[in-house]
Amino acid sequence: MSPNTRARCCRQGRKRDKEGQSSRIGICMGESRSGAVALVVLALLIVGFLGTAPAAEASHWCNPLTATFGPTTGAAGSVVSISITLTNGIADSLDVRAILVEFSWESSTWDWGSMNLPAYGSDTNTFTKTLTSTPGDYAVQITVRGQAVGDLFTQDCGPMTVTLRVLADSDADGVPNADDNCPSVANADQRDTDGDGQGDSCDQSSAGPAGDLLLPVILILVIVIVVAVAAVAVSGRSRARGPPPGPPPYQWSPPPPQPPTQPPGGTP
Repeated sequence: MSPNTRARCCRQGRKRDKEGQSSRIGICMGESRSGAVALVVLALLIVGFLGTAPAAEASHWCNPLTATFGPTTGAAGSVVSISITLTNGIADSLDVRAILVEFSWESSTWDWGSMNLPAYGSDTNTFTKTLTSTPGDYAVQITVRGQAVGDLFTQDCGPMTVTLRVLADSDADGVPNADDNCPSVANADQRDTDGDGQGDSCDQSSAGPAGDLLLPVILILVIVIVVAVAAVAVSGRSRARGPPPGPPPYQWSPPPPQPPTQPPGGTP
């Protein structure tokens, strides 16, 4: 029945008696309800189809996507800064809603932020993580949740798996034993003043070139002090003895008497 026919039926029904009018109006209303139900069913079918078959698969941006994770080694029990760099491999921008990270030594899943990647662009998120205290190789799984331009839904890409090697650290200073210049004593700064490969915390002669000259300098100072003390002692003894005795003081004595002299020519 065409819309015009349905409209005439409704108008005719209004002009007839109550019973006919009710009948005609009921027919028109029934036809309207059937059309509305059909539209609702069609909408539900469309929504269901879209929900089960999205217009674009994540693979169109997932396969070209690259993820870089680092560092891939760290000391057991240490706190390290870990960076994840994502590079978009398609000509459309990619809206990364979440970067989900799982470490195999624990059951937690960490959300390491979001980013918006332009076409062929890249970005880096950095977070701190406390490594397990047990050395070994551990798997790290990374899942990127994103939506590219033209996609109707957010999709997950991954997980991508990398290996994180946790190295032994006997003194818990954040430096693995293999790289620690003093593995038995905590020295996070790894200071090695004399450059002999042994950290100052474990080095007996860690003063460097100056420390190597310290012993000779001390010996020279001791010798100088001994000589000075000996000189002072000798000088003190000399002053205690006094000057050597000089000649006796001059004393005047009268000359001896002379015998009388006789005049020339004999005695008188």
